[in-house]
Amino acid sequence: MDIIDTETLKTLTVAGARKLVKEPWGGNLKGLTRISDKVAEVLGTGVGALYLNGLSELSPRAAAALARRKGEVIQYSKRKTNDLILNGLTSISVESAKALAGYEGYLMLDGLTKLPDDVAAALAKFKGENLDLDGLQSISDKGLASLATSKTKGLSFGFKSISVTQAKILKAYKGDLGLSIKHLSTEVAAILGERRGKLYMPFLTSLSVGVAVGLANHKGYLDLNGLESLSAKAAWQLARHKGDIDFGEMKKLTKEAAKALAKVEGVVGLDGLETITPGVLAELAKRPDKLDLTGVTSLSEGVAAVLAKCPGYVYLSLKHLTDRQVEILLPKYAAGTLRLLGLYEGDQQMRVAWEEARRCGRWPFRKRKGN
Repeated sequence: MDIIDTETLKTLTVAGARKLVKEPWGGNLKGLTRISDKVAEVLGTGVGALYLNGLSELSPRAAAALARRKGEVIQYSKRKTNDLILNGLTSISVESAKALAGYEGYLMLDGLTKLPDDVAAALAKFKGENLDLDGLQSISDKGLASLATSKTKGLSFGFKSISVTQAKILKAYKGDLGLSIKHLSTEVAAILGERRGKLYMPFLTSLSVGVAVGLANHKGYLDLNGLESLSAKAAWQLARHKGDIDFGEMKKLTKEAAKALAKVEGVVGLDGLETITPGVLAELAKRPDKLDLTGVTSLSEGVAAVLAKCPGYVYLSLKHLTDRQVEILLPKYAAGTLRLLGLYEGDQQMRVAWEEARRCGRWPFRKRKGN
């Protein structure tokens, strides 16, 4: 069978669609600007993710056909690739929305900037994995209230700001909530903090103490990946949070803030830190769970010495280690609680030192009897 370059396809016939659904990676059709109902019916019989970002319109019949497409299990992760990506649609009819509501996977409609009340009510019937509306800028309170009743596992919105009324409406939603807001008032934070379930706000770049007070009451995963810094006072408020918190973009952390985050009842993601001092690390090392420092680009001997005593798992992505750093960290590496991710020189250095220690019978490896 000839391999089809699906990304460059501009048109697709029924015969071509039948050939395509038999291919393992035939789901990226971003070049198509329109598809017939019959082609959609064939594509709906396939499995796996389907990217149709070039479509600017979708008939109810085509929507119903695409909604029947099933997910494909990825063997190594046991996760289903069941994404239906329709980000090229800037509007959608009530009938098409009703049809798409039957899809079981991850539905992305990021091209929609406005959502009429009747369309919102139709999409509220969606019960799939996630309904992504990251382009949405305008919706009435009535329409938002309809979506808040959805049984989907996740809702994601493109609002740049959110009112107290909207926050109260979304508080009723039971699934995971994603917001694109860049600023958060203390009143809205207090309301969102009363929600249960995952809360994604990756575009917040700053966090006042008042906002931290409200979010600290939230229970569940909290995504604050956009924060560039965190004051000690805000950190101490977040220390009351029960659940994982992600600070993936934070480059620096003070010792006092680290001391506070060590109290959080959940995993604290700090893989964005580029530098770390022995004092900061000593505070973070008090946490019982894993410590992800894969963003750190260099390591002093003082930091290495503290790392060696960390009780939990430590993850690094350093490209090079000095001989002294290898010597300090080797016992932790040998114990399996230090992971050097990627095929970096640092990992190779540690492996060589480990093998040498094993060969010579030096500590931390006991010499076998009879050797």
